[in-house]
Amino acid sequence: MKKTVVVTGASGCVGQRAVSALLEGGYIVVACARDLTNLNEESVDLFCYEGDLTNANERERVAKEIKSEHKSIFSVVNCMGIAQGGSFLMSSFEDLQRVFDVNYFSVLAFTQSIVRKMIKNKQGVVVNIASTAGVLSQAGTFAYGGSKAALIHASKVMSAELGVFNIRVNAIAPAVLESPMKQKMDAKSLSELDERSRLKGEIHPDEVVSMILYLLGDDAKNITGQVIALDRGASV
Repeated sequence: MKKTVVVTGASGCVGQRAVSALLEGGYIVVACARDLTNLNEESVDLFCYEGDLTNANERERVAKEIKSEHKSIFSVVNCMGIAQGGSFLMSSFEDLQRVFDVNYFSVLAFTQSIVRKMIKNKQGVVVNIASTAGVLSQAGTFAYGGSKAALIHASKVMSAELGVFNIRVNAIAPAVLESPMKQKMDAKSLSELDERSRLKGEIHPDEVVSMILYLLGDDAKNITGQVIALDRGASV
């Protein structure tokens, strides 16, 4: 029987690729995002739910629809997130709250609702897409890095609490990916990241997707509570 995977941020760079790869891998995919018009996939195994998950009412509506329309849910893959640079002194409370609302609070509130259904099946996998910004302490990553550090910690705690239900929880922490988001970064930050990396080259979104697929599979049945860095050794 095909397993159902819920993907948040399904309209984003990693999210879109994850949806495609999961469909190709034989999963039923529940795609969630504020706007899914750019998700160019057609499949009887694809179900789309639009809604702003940072809005409590919309988040509750989407979660309720998913749980009522899908008998069993195997996994939640959280790709939703926004990036925002800014130093400690230059970041307003509004900036901080906005980044945490998207990257942390909304992710966990939505996942909490879906996991309640996964618990009934006594199995499942949660994969949170974090960032090496949540591991390193680079200048200019005050809000974004803080939100990803919080998500990493939450992933570890979730793994400790959900293991009794045979639910595995892991985080993937990529460095800067070859994506439109990279174009928004300043050259100095990119250069510093290159200098501290043990391996040279580029990191592509498909590498994150490959790790997602691995963590969902049986080969990863004993992996939980881990933060898997895709960063060319920058955080070592």
